[in-house]
Amino acid sequence: MTDSRIKRACHLAPWGRQHLQGLTAVSEAGFRFCEAGSQLLLAYADRLPLLKEQLAYCQIKLSAVYELGHFENWARRRELYLYHQKLARTLSIMDTGLVILSPGFSFTQRWSIDAASRMLELIGEMARRYRHEGISVGIHPHLGSLFFTEQQIDYFMERLPAGIGLAPDFGHLAEAQIDIPAFLRKYGCKIRSIHLKDAVYVNANRSAEARSTPRRIRKTRFCWPGKGELDLNAAIEALSEIGYQEWLTVELEPFGERLQEGALEASRYLECRVP
Repeated sequence: MTDSRIKRACHLAPWGRQHLQGLTAVSEAGFRFCEAGSQLLLAYADRLPLLKEQLAYCQIKLSAVYELGHFENWARRRELYLYHQKLARTLSIMDTGLVILSPGFSFTQRWSIDAASRMLELIGEMARRYRHEGISVGIHPHLGSLFFTEQQIDYFMERLPAGIGLAPDFGHLAEAQIDIPAFLRKYGCKIRSIHLKDAVYVNANRSAEARSTPRRIRKTRFCWPGKGELDLNAAIEALSEIGYQEWLTVELEPFGERLQEGALEASRYLECRVP
């Protein structure tokens, strides 16, 4: 494998409200960057200098902030625009240049051109507010949403403004039965960040019928990197081939009591596979 300049981070989400414990564990595992949920930044909205001090004490910087986009909530779009405008300003103050937007769960799970058109407009308006503050946007395809299957991802990416990127998750790509290395090669220049996790297949039926209904039955169970059945070596090789230099962020799922151990194992895993 050729030398890589992939940037490494660890997600704070598994630690929930115990972010100081998470920052300590991530730092002690050797990470120097972490991704955090927007709740952390907004909880410190009036005390951002204190949050910066906590990060600096642990020798950690924010790689990105994760937020729900609620792309199907057309009725609340004006409220959402104001919210994302506020979050964009907060990211700018924190010198964090990337927001990762998850589509939010679809309660109807009904695909239509009208629904997709509204989603495209909503995503574009959100992204415009981040772009105004100099923040890049990566969309996180997520199970249970209408931005999940490869067909859906292709549809949106063909129509969204060029500056909007992707932030895929190996576990969710596997759940959607997407060929991960091929996906990385296809969208490499659009990918702003990747959530690194592994998965175990729990449903052996991978027929055409099963692939056409990806949300009916869970096909995978997520797990820590190197603990599942995904060919992560092939995925990392694909990243090397395309010259990927963005974020590879460990996400320790399932959440549990051994998170510090998990962060250390994940750091060692990356050291062995991502020079």
